[in-house]
Amino acid sequence: MSIKVRNYNDIIIPEIKFQEPVKIKGSYTSLVKYENDDIYIQTPKLKSSIGISKTETRANMELYFEKNHITFYEFMSNIDDNNILNIFNNSKEWFNKSFPMDVVEDLYQTPLRHKNPPKLKIKIPVSKGEIECPIYDKGNKIINYRDITQDNKYVCLLKFVGLKFLKEQVICEWIPIQIKLCVTIDDTILNSRYLINDEYISEDEDSNLNTDSNLESELSNSNNEENNLENNLENANNEENNLENNLENANNEENNLENNLENANIEETNLENANIEETNLENANNLENANNEENDNNLENDNNLENNLENDNNSEENTEKLILHENNLDLEDITNNIIKNEEINTYKNIIKSITDELNLYKKNYLEKEEELKKLKSNLKNFIET
Repeated sequence: MSIKVRNYNDIIIPEIKFQEPVKIKGSYTSLVKYENDDIYIQTPKLKSSIGISKTETRANMELYFEKNHITFYEFMSNIDDNNILNIFNNSKEWFNKSFPMDVVEDLYQTPLRHKNPPKLKIKIPVSKGEIECPIYDKGNKIINYRDITQDNKYVCLLKFVGLKFLKEQVICEWIPIQIKLCVTIDDTILNSRYLINDEYISEDEDSNLNTDSNLESELSNSNNEENNLENNLENANNEENNLENNLENANNEENNLENNLENANIEETNLENANIEETNLENANNLENANNEENDNNLENDNNLENNLENDNNSEENTEKLILHENNLDLEDITNNIIKNEEINTYKNIIKSITDELNLYKKNYLEKEEELKKLKSNLKNFIET
């Protein structure tokens, strides 16, 4: 594979050509060309505090710009501006829909972070858990990313792939082809496929350029303003989230209070029903007392009947009448007593059941009433705060 590494200072950015998006690995991508070739550039020496961060499926590194990297910073910024302009101009042709500029700016994602200091976040390709990008040390030897220590400088050979269109993002895609660590690591294996051009590497990329100090100051001020805006926006979002959470909590407390009030009304209704049952219980007791009184009267009549029977033993007619009356009375009384005893037992069981249920209702009502008082107190304190 032939790779032409360009000096980024020689690239005329408006002459970069964007092709119509094609589907690559499930996403549409607009590939870019410059003079009919793929675009490969080499970064100056950029510092990374932690080196390469890797998980099972992803890897990246953050490279920080210093004051002597203004030219490269401007190049990357101009690439972003040109990308946004091309998305805006070609959206009708590519997607049959014109996108407003503010929408394009919101959707656009770049690896360049305009902070203080600015940084370039490079995503490193990973396949089957392994990094798919050769890493060299200062002696041009292949090394493992695990051998890299913190706070080192790096040179990256980058390929500008193009614009990757996702559902709610347009990503400016840069892929590292090779990475060079600017120190020597021992016990490594030489590799002949070293492509980074050492002639482009210098400690100060702008040593031969007349850098305007006002430009540096303007860049620093711009970064500070952007940081302040980001902080203010984050604080505003946090305040909005807090207000939404407080409102949601208040609504929940109100719903809980309404539910408890409804339950209390149900308990009160049950208590009223229990009072009605208690009244029925009193009526049943009165009925039982009346039945007992009637039984006592019948017993007294029986005693009188026996006395009359003893006094009238000599009268056969009276005896027959008395015996007949006694038999009829006994049969009727026995039947009535059986029925009344069954009714009494039934009422007693009903009374016991109602009494137990009434006690349970009273207990539940008192508990709910206490809980309701606590909820009212909590709601009052919440509203006051």
